[in-house]
Amino acid sequence: MSKSYRVVRYGVGPIGQSCLLTIISKHPFLELVGAIDIDPDKAGKDDGMITGLGQNAEVLVSADAETVVSASKPTSFMPKCAQSTQLSPGHLHDVPQR
Repeated sequence: MSKSYRVVRYGVGPIGQSCLLTIISKHPFLELVGAIDIDPDKAGKDDGMITGLGQNAEVLVSADAETVVSASKPTSFMPKCAQSTQLSPGHLHDVPQR
């Protein structure tokens, strides 16, 4: 059984859209647990619907990064969106525990 990584997306605009599609469709070891964006029109909406996925990602977007991180307890973050099919756990960084 392989390890699963809990990740939060920061930024759900056009670049973030391809990141979400990569996370959902190509990398089963990534579990999307939170989404953050400063656009108030996106707050409270489902990440999958905002990015045009056509289905709910079951993660609501919030502008409050601290609350998202506290509530979702991610284990890892990606310093940039790796859109490649070559994404591996080596691209992820641990989230410091408080």
